[in-house]
Amino acid sequence: MKHYIHILIAFPLLAGATLWQGISSDRWGIGDDVLEAAARLKDIPLTIETRDDSGNNQTWKATELKISKRQLKIAEAKGYVFRKYVRSNPSVSKSQYGDSWVKVIVLCGRPGPIALHSPTICFPGTGLKKLNDVKNIIVRSPNRSELGEFHWCEFAVEEDKNVRRFPTMWTWSTDDSFEVPENPRRSFASRSYLYRIYVIRERIVPPDETEEYSIEDDDLSIRFLQAFIPELKKALQHQKSK
Repeated sequence: MKHYIHILIAFPLLAGATLWQGISSDRWGIGDDVLEAAARLKDIPLTIETRDDSGNNQTWKATELKISKRQLKIAEAKGYVFRKYVRSNPSVSKSQYGDSWVKVIVLCGRPGPIALHSPTICFPGTGLKKLNDVKNIIVRSPNRSELGEFHWCEFAVEEDKNVRRFPTMWTWSTDDSFEVPENPRRSFASRSYLYRIYVIRERIVPPDETEEYSIEDDDLSIRFLQAFIPELKKALQHQKSK
């Protein structure tokens, strides 16, 4: 009799686990919640108007870029935005570390895979070397209100005569906040979908450069995020509020 009781107890647990695994992996098709979350990405504006600390107008204009189907499959992303945003104001000087542009990737999918594939795991597999420890940074608006928390790290790859370095910031979001928990997969496990956001710069340096680069030097990424995060929040919450 005890044997059957154990079976009766175990079966609902196993069935429930199988059901959850099937839903969370989209084994039976992509859920409406994920599709709706991915659809919000189209509302992220291509042009962003803002003001700098001195009150001067700044305009960021984007061009669309592509991610291959193979890369999306590896990332298990159900939707994405990949853009190059250029600060177009001719009166604004270029950053001391390069032209005034950043590349932005926003991926959307189930929390499991989206929480796992961070740059420190994925980038080395493409030949990029991690140059420093990951640092946490709170991005704040010009009036010092908190906009979100990000990781920051620099990666590099050697070429013929130069080294291409990629200062990279990333975070996770579930619509209304931007967080970098110690264990993203555990922290976001109860969510039905998740966004991962990258902001990537590029600088080309000679191979013998020894100057240490830090987040304090990456002012362009911070200034971009000050303009981008409020617009991103509006887009990710837009269809949800309908």
